[in-house]
Amino acid sequence: MAQAAAPARGPARAKTTTATATARGARRWAMGLMAAAAAVGRPRSALARPDGAGRIAPGRGARQPDPAAVAWALNAAWNAHDVEGLVALFAPDAEVWQTRVVLVAADSSEAALAIEDVYGAGQGALADTLAARNGPQGEVLWAAGTPRIRAWLLGLFAAGHRVEASAYEADGDSVAWRFRAFADPYQRFPGVEPTEGTARLAVHDGRVAALTFGTERHTVTRRTRQFDAATQAATRARIAVTRSAPPRPATPSRRGAGPAAAAPAGPAGGLPLSLVGAAALGSFVLIRRRRVRPEGRRARI
Repeated sequence: MAQAAAPARGPARAKTTTATATARGARRWAMGLMAAAAAVGRPRSALARPDGAGRIAPGRGARQPDPAAVAWALNAAWNAHDVEGLVALFAPDAEVWQTRVVLVAADSSEAALAIEDVYGAGQGALADTLAARNGPQGEVLWAAGTPRIRAWLLGLFAAGHRVEASAYEADGDSVAWRFRAFADPYQRFPGVEPTEGTARLAVHDGRVAALTFGTERHTVTRRTRQFDAATQAATRARIAVTRSAPPRPATPSRRGAGPAAAAPAGPAGGLPLSLVGAAALGSFVLIRRRRVRPEGRRARI
């Protein structure tokens, strides 16, 4: 009697199990991306593959897991200063790191150290970082967890921070892009170029696990040079306007010292004109009263 065939084992079963796990992972990625799109108010069809200009082009991959779509949604919410939309894109235990750190003396204290530039927003106190990694690139941790990430974002947005992102490149669960970062007071002066660098996201299950950025130092040096020249030019222009303004009239001293404060002398023995005028007015009133009184008496008779 023929025996029933045993269930398939070995490579065939392993392939089926792998395919099922992949499909489940794809569904989780798609759900995460749709939630990210809703967080920043973008339609689902807009989250597909990014083109060379950093836009998300609609296509057949609109519902496929794509870390580049998460990066694009993050930068769109960033430039809209949508803090809560950004926080929704980060995982609860997400971290924000800066690489290629350069330490300088802080502006306020020679004894304190500062990060030369923080994502194009100028110096940041080393004491405000949460951790540091020693190495050839030198990394510092700026924020970890939702509350700290929210506070870090609010600090940047208070300076009008915005980014121009381009050249997205996805590599598995991570995506990198080029950035140009603008912030006050630098962006208020014409001719001052922003800093530039590279940012990277690590995306797990449709949410940001880590944001890492690094600024290219030569762009920081360029911005510093241009900003110094712009502020010096503005100072010279302000001084020139002040010097060309007409002089203000001299204000008399309250103490009465000096010829400017002395009252002009009148013709009557050097008496001030005000006293001479008061005496003349009193004589006129007295004469007028003497002339009016007899008429008043005759009128009453």
